[in-house]
This record gives sequence, structure tokens and C-alpha cells, in this order.
Amino acid sequence: MRSKNSRIVTIFLAVVMMFALSLTVFAGAGSAVTKDGVTAQLFTDKDEYVAADTVNAIVKVDNNSGKELDIVTTIKLVSGTNVVSGTKSIGTTLQNGASWETPEGFFVKAGDLQFDYGNVETGDLSNAGIWMVLFMLAAVCLVAVFAYGKNKKAWFSMFLCLIMTFGMFAYAGVANAAAVSGTIEVNAVVKVDGEEAKVVATVSYAEKEATGPSVKAAMRKVDITPNYDITNWGLGDDNTARATYPDDFLTTLMARILLIEANGERVLVLSSEMHFITFGKTTSMQFRDQLAEAAGVLPENIIVSHNINHSAAAMMSLEAEAAVIEAAKDAAANLVPVKVGVDTFGTQYAASRGEAYGSD
Repeated sequence: MRSKNSRIVTIFLAVVMMFALSLTVFAGAGSAVTKDGVTAQLFTDKDEYVAADTVNAIVKVDNNSGKELDIVTTIKLVSGTNVVSGTKSIGTTLQNGASWETPEGFFVKAGDLQFDYGNVETGDLSNAGIWMVLFMLAAVCLVAVFAYGKNKKAWFSMFLCLIMTFGMFAYAGVANAAAVSGTIEVNAVVKVDGEEAKVVATVSYAEKEATGPSVKAAMRKVDITPNYDITNWGLGDDNTARATYPDDFLTTLMARILLIEANGERVLVLSSEMHFITFGKTTSMQFRDQLAEAAGVLPENIIVSHNINHSAAAMMSLEAEAAVIEAAKDAAANLVPVKVGVDTFGTQYAASRGEAYGSD
């Protein structure tokens, strides 16, 4: 029984050795090349040409990397030559599990192909080092079987488990790679006037970067300080509430616009340091509609925020409103790409800015 078991284990180890060796050296003979789960192969319209013929080379790519990839295929040319027609480089985005061929191929003159070339690259070259180590471990175990025989069964079993585990890690390394990128060179050997020549192309691939919504924004601010005498809002109409321009005006009042666009939809935020009351043009539908038209925003996507300011007039002037609308139009014409972040901070609530309260 033990002799039979030893023969079974020996056969199994031999299979492991051959499998590891084939993946390292001899896998995928021919013009198909695989790396990182990406397989590329180059085809030509014929096998034999004369020097004046045009060679149509087509590259096929299969993506089994588990990732969405950006693919760029380029025909490699001998120095001083060019494609007969079309372009020498073309790209696409390839979903996992999908295949793609260069739509029209690459057209090159047969007489311009490489006649002096080295070895053709073939096989799956990803994780070659892992499979070579696996091969060496299997060889060590075989030596242990023949050298120690039945008396070292436990020691041998430990090595066998190690080999199997290592093989699992080799596959896991392919499947769970954090990022997939690289370049494959593919080729096809043809005959030109009876002499062997090589058509060569490269396939570059990289994991497609995840992209979120496209966000653009613009900010504008407008001076809305009145240039006439005012009555401070909410303080009555006696002389103590009057402010004479410019002597009693201590600060500049501003209106600020933030315009944000994401995936083609816009939101406008208007913040004013003057209060909007229930009468007048500032709170009318007409002003909101003008603002919406100027900024290319739906009226319901406009947010208005204002201070309860008892040290300013009750509402903006018509000139200030016109300036705000013009600023919204300018913001819409000058949106730029932005990154959006969120943060928090502390602030005073319902605090007076008067000097008596120790605040400016």
C-alpha cells in the first residue's frame, strides 16, 4: 500500500513540476501573448508577400484581468518608415471579459518589415518567478522521495502541502493584483520575397482610473453698498436711525455668488449682507428669473442667504441688483474644474458685531 501511495505522490509531483515549468517557459506557443490576464495576438491578411505589397496587420486583445482597462495598440516600424495609410497607434477602453480588434488594422509596406529579429515573445510571463520557485520546490520534494523513501513520509507531506499552498498564492497574485498595467509585444512572422520577416506591434494597458462626477464652479462678489443716505433697517424712521452717505458708512457691503455645475446641472447660491424684505424687486419672482437666466440655472436651484443687518438699508438698489445679475452671468461664462471637500468649524451664533460686545 505504501509503495502504491509513494508512486501516486511521485506522479503528482511530476505533474506539478511540468505544469510550473510550462507556465514559466513554454506556455502559449505562437503569437498569442498573455500578461496580467490580458491576451494579445497579431494577425496578417496573408502569410507571403512581395516587397511592394501592403501588409494589413490586425491586433486582437482579450481582457480577462478583472479590471476595466485603457488599451493603446501601436505598430512598431523600422526606423525611417511609416504606415502606408491610417495611423500607427489606436486605443480604446475595454471592459473585463471583453475582446477588441483594431478596426481597420495597420497597413505597412512589406519591404519595410524587420528582417533581422530575435526571439518571438510568447506565453504568459506574469508571475514567472513564482512558478519557477514552485518548480524548484517540487524538484526538492521528488529528491526527498527517492532519497528517504517511506521513512520520511511526514517530512515529505509537509513539503507537499507547502507546494500546494504556494501554487494557490501564485493564482491569487494574478487575480488580486492591486493595479493592472504593462506592455505586451506581439508579432507575426511572414515571408517577403521568400525571406522571413516580422510584423511587430505593442499593446499597452492600464487600469482605467475611477472618475466621479465632473464638478465645475465659479465665485463672484459684488459691492452693493448704497451711494445715498439710508435708514437702518428695523430701527424706525427718526434721525438716530439715519445714516448719511458717505460719512456714516464704515464698511463695504457685499453680495457673493457661488455657482456650481455637476453633470450638467447647476446650483447658484447668493449670499447678501443686506436683508431682503417682503416687498420690492429683490424678493420678486422677476429677480429670481433674471438671475436664473443669467447663470443658466433652474429657478428652483437658486438658494438665497442674507444677513439680518440692522446697520444697513432694508434692500438693495436697482443698480446693485443689476450688478448681481451681471456677476452671475460672468460666473456662468467662467466655470473651472474644481475638487469638492467637506469640513466643519466652530462659529458664533446670534452674536452682535457691535464693539460693546467685544466683537468686530
